[in-house]
Amino acid sequence: MGRINQATESYLAVGKQVVWGDANKKEIGLSMQETRGQRNVVHSIDDRLRTLPKAHLHLHLHHCVRQSTFLALARREGISLVSFYRFSSLTEFLARAGIVGACLTHPHDVRRLCYELVEDEAHDGVGYIEPMISFRRFVPQFGSINQVFRLIQASFREAERTFGVEVGVMVGFGRDNTTSAEAEELARFAAAYAGDGVVAFGFGGDETRVGPEAFASACAIARAAGLLVVPHAGEVAGAEGVRRALDVLQPDRIAHGVRAVEDAHVMTRLRTEGVTCDICPTSNVRLGVVSGMMEHPIKDLLAAGVPVTLNADDPLDFDTTATREYTLVRDAFRLSDEHMARIAVTSVRASGASAKTKERMLQGIQRWIDDE
Repeated sequence: MGRINQATESYLAVGKQVVWGDANKKEIGLSMQETRGQRNVVHSIDDRLRTLPKAHLHLHLHHCVRQSTFLALARREGISLVSFYRFSSLTEFLARAGIVGACLTHPHDVRRLCYELVEDEAHDGVGYIEPMISFRRFVPQFGSINQVFRLIQASFREAERTFGVEVGVMVGFGRDNTTSAEAEELARFAAAYAGDGVVAFGFGGDETRVGPEAFASACAIARAAGLLVVPHAGEVAGAEGVRRALDVLQPDRIAHGVRAVEDAHVMTRLRTEGVTCDICPTSNVRLGVVSGMMEHPIKDLLAAGVPVTLNADDPLDFDTTATREYTLVRDAFRLSDEHMARIAVTSVRASGASAKTKERMLQGIQRWIDDE
């Protein structure tokens, strides 16, 4: 079943005593419906925005399992998901993070996850994805970290050929359970595959527990190898978390970064230093970073000239996609097609996509504007 932390175990019921019946299905259905309506989160999809070429830069591979696949895998493993969608903070969210990994027990599950992710992104109008992959969560169940990389990379390559979506890998880890030495080891691993599928290096988790200073050396190793540096910051720690990340890590992008709006100087630094914030509105609402969509600071960030992208973060958990996030932001703040196109352009330019893919996608965005 893989390694599961103690907090996660309280969410799991493993074994054949768990009956996957109508009651469980109804419970999950209700919780997902509640999620859709909670705190003004909407999940309609605009067909025109679906056709807007976009890069999807902030998503975590473990939480990109297609919902129907996740339900099938959980049933196979005898895992109850009654509480899976019940969270309202980052702490509660992270406590159940091991549930998905517990469902991925065979190499075929990993191949299916990667293939279906690319298929779903292609359907969503995404031309490039950059999933953060916590490779250590697959070890040792699927072999060494290099064997896991080859398994995942082969799966993505097959999907790329089928659906025409380029995949760039971000090697990632959780700051809560990774030492500085382990992060440096991961950075050297990422550097070894720079130019062979790996384009970025980043980390997530609760920034109030472990600051960016612990991973400065690891990020320096990745940067020296030509990889993008993309830490999570400005989600729960406020503008100070963004400032520390800028000072210590010299990031290319920041995952989230929305709390930068609390300090005009930090917003100015993001703009002048050209650091893009990979924003996830539904995630921010669901985890209580903002009280509701109408209170989301993305419009203030855009007005301040901060480059931003729109992303799903964890599609499985938040029941969303990149296009849903574009639709949500456009409708909430009455943004024009030109605004949405500029966000899509930022997503392409800030990505680790190949020059050929960037050129193709930028041309596609221009055609999308011309077809208005």
